[in-house]
Amino acid sequence: MLSESFADRLEGDLKLDARQAGKVKEALQEAREPMKAQFAQVREANKKVREHQEKLRGMMQDLREKLRAVLNNEQKERFDEMMLRLRSGRRSWGSRGEQPSFGPGAKEGEPSFPPERWEENPGKGLRPRGEKSPAPVDHKP
Repeated sequence: MLSESFADRLEGDLKLDARQAGKVKEALQEAREPMKAQFAQVREANKKVREHQEKLRGMMQDLREKLRAVLNNEQKERFDEMMLRLRSGRRSWGSRGEQPSFGPGAKEGEPSFPPERWEENPGKGLRPRGEKSPAPVDHKP
């Protein structure tokens, strides 16, 4: 936006007279260096934000793992459901009788959860991570 070609385009498209064209080029020239410096600061700030976000994600994952470690299997399933709802942006926990929406039976349009505990099994859909696929059956006579 601050290039000479932009100034030329403004001059042509807006049919600027010589005085206006000179003032436009002067304004663009004056703005060029301060704006470059500001863009550099924004890029650096964005880099730092991404670094902090990644660190927070790791801390949150560690916390979830520590919390799950103290739960029994039933509590883990309920906890996983709660985490799914938080991740998907739904803040309502639902009724106690509501079935969790994760794993192979998840409702259409909802993500399978927890993603770190399920893996894709080509041809068979999802299965719990680490669970072996059944051996293929040979139907030859």
